[in-house]
Amino acid sequence: MIDQLTINNLGVIPQAELNFSPGFTALTGETGAGKTMVLSSIGLLLGQKADPALVRYGEKELAVEGIFISDSSSTAALVLTEAGGLVEDGEIILARTVPAQGRSRCHGGGRTIPSGVLSQIGRELVTVHGQSEQLRLRSGARQLALLDSYGGAAHQELVTEFGATYAAWRDLQTQLEQWENQRQAREIEVSRLKEGVELQEKLQPQPGEEDELLRKIERLGNVEDLREAAQAAYNYLGG
Repeated sequence: MIDQLTINNLGVIPQAELNFSPGFTALTGETGAGKTMVLSSIGLLLGQKADPALVRYGEKELAVEGIFISDSSSTAALVLTEAGGLVEDGEIILARTVPAQGRSRCHGGGRTIPSGVLSQIGRELVTVHGQSEQLRLRSGARQLALLDSYGGAAHQELVTEFGATYAAWRDLQTQLEQWENQRQAREIEVSRLKEGVELQEKLQPQPGEEDELLRKIERLGNVEDLREAAQAAYNYLGG
């Protein structure tokens, strides 16, 4: 759970420190009081994309820090330890600074860590439920996944086997569709080639005939120039 949250220069919040206790905690206030900024600070600690626009106007950077209570054997603690951070007395300390210009910096357990690692740790520590977050429960796929999760190990093996078989079937279906499309293209090509062969047989071209035709085409293409030259020569002779 979140034990403490410290915010500096985030949106409308110049400085704030929130201390949480076990149980339910409610944040209340008028519109613009900074409730959304509190959620934004938690989002930054969860590894969400940093937006420099969140930096309070006139300040150089914002900073958020959170202290989370977690067992030293938890997934979040293990991920942080592997990244070189420290977990002391069951506390995981995460921090994020976002400058008005430049890249943000992430810290965990006293060490600088990539935002991807911060995101892995955050997913294990916090779940954010928004107004539309749970609409995914309407999805048939989501409902099926939840149902399968209660089936036990034997059922999960069957689900995995079915998934692999279905993926293989889809792959074969795609290959069949591609083959069908290529068959149509091949039939069109065969038809075109047959027409070409029939035309060749009808014309019965002779050796060297193509070169002779090309020379005739070239002469005919220049016939207008030849006519004008002949007319000019005739005019000169006539004069």
